[in-house]
Amino acid sequence: PAGQEVYHMDFDAQRRLARVEQVLTQERFAALQSGVDGQSDVLHTFGPPALVERVASFNGDIWTYRILDNGYPRQAHVHIDPAGLVQRVMFTDEFLNGDDPRD
Repeated sequence: PAGQEVYHMDFDAQRRLARVEQVLTQERFAALQSGVDGQSDVLHTFGPPALVERVASFNGDIWTYRILDNGYPRQAHVHIDPAGLVQRVMFTDEFLNGDDPRD
């Protein structure tokens, strides 16, 4: 769950690999539909999150995934309400080993 890559592999009827897709991308997270996609859709597409947390300003869980965006480490935060529906997705930069450029 703490990795930055998840691959979906599709096989044809002869069990040959037909397609490989890296799904931990900003585009795939941005395509989640608020109020439509649910917790099971998120798990099926992206796998388990690296972190699940709660904040006072949102009634529900926030699932955090680590992603790479053009080689830069970022995080996708999927807000899931108590009914299990995605309500919003937010992105933040992920600073590793003290590499925050604001320092």
